[in-house]
Amino acid sequence: MRNIVKTLLFVLFMSGTHGMYAQNQVIIDFKKLDTVVLPTTISVGEQYVVEIQNINLNLYKVSINSKDSVFSKALETPTFGNLSLDALNSAVAAIGSFGTSFVQEIKTLELESGQNKIMFGGFPPMPSVSDEIMKKLKKEQAYIDQSTGELKKISESIDEFKLSVYKTRLSAYRISGAKEEFDFDMALKKLDDLREELDSIDQVVLKRKGEFEKYIEAKKAEINTSEELKKARDSITKAFGAFVSATKEGKAILSADNANTLLSSIVFLENNRGMRYRSMPIQFKGEQAQLTVKITPREEKFLLQSYETTYEFPARKNTYVKLGLSFYFSNLHDEAYSVVGTPVNDSTNTYQVLPENYSTNEIGIVSFIRFGWKIESADWFGGHFAFGPGMSISNNVKPRILYGGGITLGKKHMCAIDFGAATGYVDRLSAQLQVGTDLPEKPSTVTVTRLDTQLFVALGYVFMF
Repeated sequence: MRNIVKTLLFVLFMSGTHGMYAQNQVIIDFKKLDTVVLPTTISVGEQYVVEIQNINLNLYKVSINSKDSVFSKALETPTFGNLSLDALNSAVAAIGSFGTSFVQEIKTLELESGQNKIMFGGFPPMPSVSDEIMKKLKKEQAYIDQSTGELKKISESIDEFKLSVYKTRLSAYRISGAKEEFDFDMALKKLDDLREELDSIDQVVLKRKGEFEKYIEAKKAEINTSEELKKARDSITKAFGAFVSATKEGKAILSADNANTLLSSIVFLENNRGMRYRSMPIQFKGEQAQLTVKITPREEKFLLQSYETTYEFPARKNTYVKLGLSFYFSNLHDEAYSVVGTPVNDSTNTYQVLPENYSTNEIGIVSFIRFGWKIESADWFGGHFAFGPGMSISNNVKPRILYGGGITLGKKHMCAIDFGAATGYVDRLSAQLQVGTDLPEKPSTVTVTRLDTQLFVALGYVFMF
């Protein structure tokens, strides 16, 4: 049961995290740079990600600088640009030079073969040369011609293979990205097949070369009797040597290291097929963040434009809810009276209630909650409704409730002017008494407390975060 509960909590946490990331995103469409989606609401401590769509990361690298009111740090993103393209291109260029050398070896073989054809095909056999030796030399010449053709086909296959790799690379450098995915399984199988063909030809050639060397050694005396026969022997011997060199060169081209170098570049390019950049989650630590996005070409030879812009989010709203302290001036006031006694005789007094000089206004402090809005064309001016508790600081300290409206002047540091009604308890003359009337006894209570409402005006300060 406990494990089930843990699993459910984990699923709920992951789904909540996924939902948070899905909501808190900065989305930029590289095809439509004027189309940007910014978080409209995000709380301090939450995380957001930056996503750039329809961008070829083989052509561009993305740099992000995230800054808010608390946190400022340049982010280094592990991207393809951190790899050395120059070293990669140099390695691939070196493979191309191997191919040129390989083709040159085959041309040498073809030249030797052509010379032998002229030698054996253009002249009748010399009477001094035995038919057996002549037949053997022609047979070896025919074998060399056939094997040279096979080597030429392998060379063409290697060129075609390299061309397919280069086509993929060029396609990956398109602004719109590669249209087709490179088939690595097929490429590796092609390389294995070419290596097997070269190994097979090489083994047969080495065996045939050894047999030919034994044969001409056995026939050395007869061959040395004719200059033409010696030239033919030397030509075929040289052709065998060039053939072995050519197969060795072909194996070097198709070595595991060269194949890895050639295909590694495609791996890196294929990794960026998604045409999308997505940053790591960035924590939002202030009420408003500044995000600088810089997109630059990976290489100057691409002749592409650079881009850099700064976004602020969430966008500052026209409305605001702020708490601020103000001093107010109101018509609320307490009435003050004195009881004066006048002797009638030695044992009797009469009393009168007489008014004192008192202020008909009061001042106090109020803590306003303001619900307001700013004018878009003039963000230094705003209007609001205000409501809050206050306290008079006149002769008698009494609680007050103030409500009304007002204006703010300023952007961050704002002066607030409020006006409206103030409600509170005040002291008034008791209804049982009249000013100046003789009373036979001194009243115990002259004033009573009553609820009253009067106008007020207030001046205060508000800070806009």
